Amino acid sequence: MSIPVMRYKRNKTMGDETSPELFYLKRVPGHTRKLRTKDIAEETEALGGMSAEDVDHIMKAFVRPLRKALVKGDKVKIDGLGTFYTTFNCEGTEDEKDCTVRNIKRINVRFAVDNTLR
Repeated sequence: MSIPVMRYKRNKTMGDETSPELFYLKRVPGHTRKLRTKDIAEETEALGGMSAEDVDHIMKAFVRPLRKALVKGDKVKIDGLGTFYTTFNCEGTEDEKDCTVRNIKRINVRFAVDNTLR
């Protein structure tokens, strides 16, 4: 699975009507789910037998579904900690047909801290 994206057209320099109009990619609105810690924990539990004292194993097992959810474009909220999500940087093109996912130059994993930690 991948992050659903759509093309949109805007001026290369925002606010400058004389700059050329290029196509860019952005996420399709409404296609992002917010997974809770419980959702990730259930998926982690399904991966294999884990005991309470095997914390190292739990953390390694937790990373796999976290990574999987981020690759899909979902946000992952860890209660009391914050939310992980991804962003990307895309170069513009003059033709709509040239605006593809290959134009994405950088993908970032971001983290927004939970209000309880502020």
